[in-house]
Amino acid sequence: MSKRERIEIQTHITHYNIQYNESKKYRFILDHLETEIGLGYRKELWCFITNTARAIKYRAVGLSVPRDFKPYKENVQRISHKRMVALLDILEGMGHIDLYIGGIVDWHTMSGVGSIAVLSSKFLSLFDGVDVSDEVDHFHTVEIKDRETGALKSNKGVRGVGKINIYMDEYNEKLINTEISKGQDLLAVQQYKRSFSDRIGFGGRHYNTSGGVQVMNQDERSKLKINGEAVSELDFKAMHPSILYEQEYATDPESVGSWIADVWGGEYNPYGAQMPFLQVNKEKVEWYRKEYNNPTYNPIRNLSKHALMVRLNAKTYKRAFIQVTEEFRAEQREWEQGKIEGSRFYGIEAEDNFPGNTVCQAVRSHNKPIENHFYKDKGVQLQYVDSEIVAEVLNRLLMEDEVLLPEHDSVIVRASIKDKVYRYMREAYKDVMGSDEFCYIEEK
Repeated sequence: MSKRERIEIQTHITHYNIQYNESKKYRFILDHLETEIGLGYRKELWCFITNTARAIKYRAVGLSVPRDFKPYKENVQRISHKRMVALLDILEGMGHIDLYIGGIVDWHTMSGVGSIAVLSSKFLSLFDGVDVSDEVDHFHTVEIKDRETGALKSNKGVRGVGKINIYMDEYNEKLINTEISKGQDLLAVQQYKRSFSDRIGFGGRHYNTSGGVQVMNQDERSKLKINGEAVSELDFKAMHPSILYEQEYATDPESVGSWIADVWGGEYNPYGAQMPFLQVNKEKVEWYRKEYNNPTYNPIRNLSKHALMVRLNAKTYKRAFIQVTEEFRAEQREWEQGKIEGSRFYGIEAEDNFPGNTVCQAVRSHNKPIENHFYKDKGVQLQYVDSEIVAEVLNRLLMEDEVLLPEHDSVIVRASIKDKVYRYMREAYKDVMGSDEFCYIEEK
């Protein structure tokens, strides 16, 4: 399916629990399906029926059912991965579901999408008259993944998990009774988890369990409504470099202050590296701005931002400039196929050798006050800091019976409370960092 179709479906589905509940009220559905399918899939049928009941409760049209082995490994109820995949194929053949098989959608970044089972009206009719309001969700609101393999690690006995679970459970329960819509279209219930890398303290951002509104672009998110009210998206500007500049300023305010005053002309702008060695087609840039209604589009700034983030995440200088070069070339190949919307670098022209090395040098020269943080795999540490700040804002709103929708280092809230949330964001930033000299918040 197209990217737009995929986004449309992902905002109307819910996650899949490798768990089942042998409720008596679903027994007739199990018996009916076993009559059609035959025996041998009882646990897997119970699992699919239980998840479907929750999907109905969550106003979802489908489920993000995993077809790979990892999620099924060592599950307590011994639900078979092999039989579940076979069952899904059987259910599709009988017209109960429509399957969309996931996989890699961008081989360069290795980003992928999960498999989705959309429930047919034929299958949903089996639940007519069945009360699903008491169906309970079972998923880990806190997950710790092995950074190398992506495998889930045990949370048992890990300090800090219990505290996070408490507010995440409260948050997700609140979301069940919150209507998120786009225009007149009511989306499925949105649910979130915090995902850490290797241990608490690395990563920790809030992720939608099935993609949800987080797969939308900024323009689509701006059309959302929370309980019927238009939204505002408030964003921490240049969050990761800001955290580092904040840390350096606390140590040597005079040097950092003079750098911004003398080199940057008094305007905080970590993504403002000059790159006169690159050729920019101004006509293409202007066309892009008009074609995609993006008046502030600036490919050089986008490249500067990307290169800076790569330098903070990479472990070596060589890996950084190779990645910057590969990212540009990958996008350039998409232009050649007519895929221009959503580009970051369109307008920059480099037919032969792209100077990724020189780009990285320019970004380093522009950000000397924080250069000691480059090539030290800082990304996961910085994500933890920004996730803690967002968690603080989320908790303050929960205390007032309000919700936000997290978008990494920005938050989506009802427009009528944006001024209050702006204040909470600044206060949370200061609480975590100790000062707010480099806390810049803007409305997208």
